[in-house]
Amino acid sequence: MTANPTSIHQRLDRRLSGFSLEQPFYTSPEVYALDLQHIFYKQWLYAVPACQLARTGSYVTLRVGAYEVVIVRSRDGEVRAFHNSCRHRGSLICKARQGQVAKLVCPYHQWTYELDGKLIWANDMGPDFDASKYGLKPVNLRNLDGLIYICLSDTPPDFQTFAQLARPIWRFTTSRMPRSRSPLRSSRKATGSWSGRTTASAIIAAATIRHSAAPSRSTRKLPVFRPMAEYLRSCRRISTAAKPPAHRRNSSLLATVSIASHVCRCRKRR
Repeated sequence: MTANPTSIHQRLDRRLSGFSLEQPFYTSPEVYALDLQHIFYKQWLYAVPACQLARTGSYVTLRVGAYEVVIVRSRDGEVRAFHNSCRHRGSLICKARQGQVAKLVCPYHQWTYELDGKLIWANDMGPDFDASKYGLKPVNLRNLDGLIYICLSDTPPDFQTFAQLARPIWRFTTSRMPRSRSPLRSSRKATGSWSGRTTASAIIAAATIRHSAAPSRSTRKLPVFRPMAEYLRSCRRISTAAKPPAHRRNSSLLATVSIASHVCRCRKRR
């Protein structure tokens, strides 16, 4: 199949309402390449919940098509995204899916970057080398109520337009969660940096992902909160079985389980 825009529009015009797209839309490398070019490389994409980067130096990596991206929490508390490619020879800097680092160090020739992307050490580059010109290439990033979005385009679309569409959905979802000061207060004591909004968004995001991967019959009346309750109960079972030692009780997992237990109790009371 030759996946030019004209043929794609023709196939879309032939689509019958209530039926799936034609097979090439799911299998054709050319259609996939066009999807990357016109959608994934130009639009805002959900990356991770901000609470996953709870500490300075926490990072996650992801791949979008041909691009490798690293998202890291800097020393000033801001979450930033960069192309996960050393400016020297293009080697991957962070190879793990997630982790904790003091600096971003390329494993090839040890070029060292600060968590804000600035190059702070490069060996044998000569006296005329200007390190300020060789920082990591940034990736556009926005934080929408505790959810991190990135855009690979040099000229990203207006994020406020996207936020106006997305924010009412999150506000509606979080407004239906039971409100209580005690679990949020305990989560602040446990993590020091979590907020109620961030925690709620993270839980809902995880529940939505679980629901989309394995939908159940019981989700007709409660499309979000029924799978969310199942997710929270599984978190509580895991935490009970693991029985972490006392020195790990400040982890974000326990803070999440604390709120999870509260939500489940409120659901049972109803």
